[in-house]
Amino acid sequence: MVDISKDYFHKNQEQNRRANNVLTSLYNSGAIPLLTWHHIEELLAHKNDKVVSNSIALVRNLPFVASLICHSVPFHIGSIIDIETIEFKNILSHPNVGLEKITEETRKDIFYFCSGEDLITPYMPHIENLRQEILAKENRKKEIASISRAQSIQPQETKLSFLRNSKLRSLKTAEPILHKMQNTLKDEIHQKGDKKIQCPEKTVNEFMASVYDSGRQMHSSSGSIEERFLKEFGLNTEETKHFKTLEQVQYLSIFKKRLGIIAKNFPHNRQNSILELKESSCPSWLLWKELHKIRTKADRANGSDLNDGYLAGLVCYASLTIVDKRTNEYLLQIQRKDKELKSIIGKFEKISHYEKIIDHLPE
Repeated sequence: MVDISKDYFHKNQEQNRRANNVLTSLYNSGAIPLLTWHHIEELLAHKNDKVVSNSIALVRNLPFVASLICHSVPFHIGSIIDIETIEFKNILSHPNVGLEKITEETRKDIFYFCSGEDLITPYMPHIENLRQEILAKENRKKEIASISRAQSIQPQETKLSFLRNSKLRSLKTAEPILHKMQNTLKDEIHQKGDKKIQCPEKTVNEFMASVYDSGRQMHSSSGSIEERFLKEFGLNTEETKHFKTLEQVQYLSIFKKRLGIIAKNFPHNRQNSILELKESSCPSWLLWKELHKIRTKADRANGSDLNDGYLAGLVCYASLTIVDKRTNEYLLQIQRKDKELKSIIGKFEKISHYEKIIDHLPE
């Protein structure tokens, strides 16, 4: 959208014509641009005021757009959370069916259509405030992306059996180990973290302070080491009794927190049913999870990874999803190794220039 808007409002007639031709061809082919809240966030997060202004103006000029129905705030532009809300509703309505059936049913109920003007106008009086809030969160995204893939804080032993047979170190014994980890993490964030983190030292210090707090909580809790450890992740031994690795624990913890957020979109009498859903039945979650596993192995972290991960979920529902180079490669990897996820992944492409979109539109 940013690249098209630059040419759409450019003084150079050739560049202006190029952008208009693409939009005309897009609509003449019957294609409809899909805009989610994640797209709007990306537009507003741009540091250049003129680019933001032109991007918003272009959206308002679009005669017809698709967006996602929002289930938490009426008339708001929806996000991946709203897709998952409908997925969860369909999982409850169609138990014991595969991922393809769930996405097929979900696709029927997630979109609404309007003009670009109707989509954006309600936000116009609040655009500057929204932009400031979004920009304020950008550094946090960079911190999360950098910390989540740091190798220096990953456990050397990843088998859950090691945890079950270990003894809890005293805080005094653990302190020099954590101090060394803190210094190593600072070096790693400088070398492989997002290049635009405002203050890497502050990021590391705050994260390690939370690690110390977690350690104190474990010491003050009762039960086995495994029970204390799992409690810090919001889990219990019954939920993880068949798990073999710490990675399984980490992803289940994230999944349960996601369930808790989405459950709020349901009536009170259905929330417990949502909280009991299994990972294996949730399409968008499974795709996000596999993408995240691959992203954490990348050479360098990027704050855009969070939004890229959410937007990649559209491959299950859009006729064509334009993705960046890295996401394109990650999705190809997933298709090669996971037949079930491959069955729900639709058409996606990376393109070198927005004009190439027309060449890839589904027939």
